[in-house]
Amino acid sequence: MCSPSEPLLEQAVLFATDIAARGLDFPAVDWVIQVDCPEDVNTYIHRVGRTARYNAGGRGLLMLLPSEAKMIELLEEVRLVLARSLAGSKASTY
Repeated sequence: MCSPSEPLLEQAVLFATDIAARGLDFPAVDWVIQVDCPEDVNTYIHRVGRTARYNAGGRGLLMLLPSEAKMIELLEEVRLVLARSLAGSKASTY
């Protein structure tokens, strides 16, 4: 816990489970990094939504296994803007 005489952190990292996807408010999140495939599109949106508070923008990174690639199609169906990158290749924006 910080005391009033200690400066506030300008940068921090939070590692969390899906519990942090809903109900918690972190007003200055710039990045959400997801290292597992969400169970559905709504879960993805709530997870990455931690970056979009109070008209602020943010970025998200979703790491998927080849067997989880169907999630990309599901996200594109709801018109989310995605940039794909495969290990060892250039990224393509869709």
